[in-house]
Amino acid sequence: MRCLILFALLLSLFVATPSYGQEPDLAELIQLEKWLTDLSGAPQERRQAKENLEGILDSYPPSMTPVVFTPNIRSVISEYRRQAEPLIPQLIEMLDSDDMEDVNIALGVLGLTGPDAKAAIPKLKAMLFDKKTHDAEVAPLGLLVTLMYITPEDEPVMPLALQWLDGLPNKKRDRLVGALQENEESPVNLPNFPSRNSMLVWTYGFLSEIIIPHLLASGRTRVEVPSLLQATDKKYPPSVRSTALSILMTLQSEARAALPGLRKHLADSDPSIRYLTAIAILAIEQDAAAIPQITGALNLPPDERKEFETGAAKIVASGALRLKEVLDVNDVPPELMEGISGMLTHGNATHRRLGLIYLAEIGPEAKSVIPAIEKLRNDPDEETRRLVIKAMHAIKPQ
Repeated sequence: MRCLILFALLLSLFVATPSYGQEPDLAELIQLEKWLTDLSGAPQERRQAKENLEGILDSYPPSMTPVVFTPNIRSVISEYRRQAEPLIPQLIEMLDSDDMEDVNIALGVLGLTGPDAKAAIPKLKAMLFDKKTHDAEVAPLGLLVTLMYITPEDEPVMPLALQWLDGLPNKKRDRLVGALQENEESPVNLPNFPSRNSMLVWTYGFLSEIIIPHLLASGRTRVEVPSLLQATDKKYPPSVRSTALSILMTLQSEARAALPGLRKHLADSDPSIRYLTAIAILAIEQDAAAIPQITGALNLPPDERKEFETGAAKIVASGALRLKEVLDVNDVPPELMEGISGMLTHGNATHRRLGLIYLAEIGPEAKSVIPAIEKLRNDPDEETRRLVIKAMHAIKPQ
């Protein structure tokens, strides 16, 4: 299992990185209404329609960030959404299908359609808490992911996710945890966890594989952080608290607003909550100087304290999954640099911040973007202004 502190925003970045200059003009080939109709047709028609629909959804998932939006990709997504809008009632009806493949296709199309598909929200919420959904092959997490993309950006989705987690039947949770334990590796760069148990494994899998990339790609981080912080309160069960803490730690700098409220949990009566809180604070702050103070608040025995400090130092030193680990920062394709630069003018502040993070990783090779970065020095968002300074120091060292 991947370390919790991997910067999952970069995973979403490379979900569907295109081969620049080699994209066919797919926009004119989209026939969404025909494909949806053919799903109910003869076997050969259904098979072809399913391949066409799944091909689009696999190639252009909602989790793509604007950094990979070439003009051709924008054209495809725009045409797809244009055709999908009048078909939303039909897509909502598909959610009642007994064929789970059709349900999952409907979820995918709705998610790619975005907020224009908000009429599906009541249906998706009802499905999420329907006992039949727990026993069906349709993944409840798929419902949550779709909700992230179609819910208005000022309305949080995480309270629903945590409410669903809290009400999940124990047998269902155990099956999911068992699958995670069977298919994932052990967490890395983490000290031994007090009372290491299945809930920890469940928490890791819940956020790192499903939720985080979509939170970042949908630009919902700021609206979700307050509700996640609220869910860390001791009035909530450990499953909800640990999941909320783990999501906050993986959001790193995007969760900076939660820091004041998190510190009180360093004195929590539950050692697992204290531990997760400490890691969350260090992951968000990325400040090695804070390790002794944070460690001291945990009141660990000497041997455990040393182990924790060693693991915490690795977390702070390794930080995020660096862009340079998945991209040659000395040879960035012009189209990708154009995409990253375009994020600086994106209407969603999350994407502006992500663009600055990428440019800081590229360093001096991003000097052509300095004028665009300078325009963000007076951005109304404090975290954006902080990232501007960081990016400028990386691109143009003093």
